[in-house]
Amino acid sequence: MKQFITTLGIITASFLYVGNAFADAAVGMIIDGHKGNCSIKKKNGATMKCRAGMQLHIGDEVTRTPDAKSIKILWLAPALTRSVETGKTSFRVTAAPPPNKKDIASVSQTTIPFLKKLPFARQTDTSCSQALITTPGYSTTLLPQENTVFSWPVGGKTFIVADAKKYQVVRAPLSGERSLSLSPERIGMQPGQKYMWYIEGVDTDEFFDIRLLAKEHVSLVRDGFASIDKATSNTEERAVRKAAFVQLLSDIYPKEVDLYWLSAQLVENITHDAVSGLRLRYAQHLQRTVQFH
Repeated sequence: MKQFITTLGIITASFLYVGNAFADAAVGMIIDGHKGNCSIKKKNGATMKCRAGMQLHIGDEVTRTPDAKSIKILWLAPALTRSVETGKTSFRVTAAPPPNKKDIASVSQTTIPFLKKLPFARQTDTSCSQALITTPGYSTTLLPQENTVFSWPVGGKTFIVADAKKYQVVRAPLSGERSLSLSPERIGMQPGQKYMWYIEGVDTDEFFDIRLLAKEHVSLVRDGFASIDKATSNTEERAVRKAAFVQLLSDIYPKEVDLYWLSAQLVENITHDAVSGLRLRYAQHLQRTVQFH
């Protein structure tokens, strides 16, 4: 376990600016108006001084005297992520779903400017990190009829998926492979059931839980993808918009949806300006799932 967490921490740090070691996907960025007596209190109680370009996360408490209203922030999705005043000199970073869930796909397109502003992560660094991080992560939801790439940083003898009763529904011998692509149908996953996957023959106690995405959210994803396909015929633009959409959906419904892995697969060979930001948020999300697992 420690080997996986240590590796993940080192790799994720390569994506983040110095000083940000707080795991969670960014939803805002300080642009201006922060000079003076300004500080941010993180959810774990740590406090740091505000600076331009600093990323904000859900639950952050921002304080500036004499007035916090002067702080200018670029939000991930202005319609959903915002600041709520907790006093004249402070506010808390929050997020709320839209009244109509079907609006999420269109709202997600407003995240592109924010994604482009996030720190640049080189393709080579990102490719390296993907090979060293166990994916798709903890507590992920798999999309029906969509292959998920399972990957792990060390060799092993057998790839195993077991159900809640520890019955092995998939047992695939390995010959040096460190990744495997499977669909929920190939695994034999059933709605409402939890499964665990792991690598047999390695010195670790890592077990990763997966479950099938509920029908309600499957429909949201399918409808959202269809609306994006209608909005643009550009292949790269479609991939980026879909990746932004599944990330936002995962942010809004964290207990029901985790499709960050899909966002990474969608933009794997894409060179769009927003891809670096998408990969950064995926790395932050993976770090959060490890720390809170």
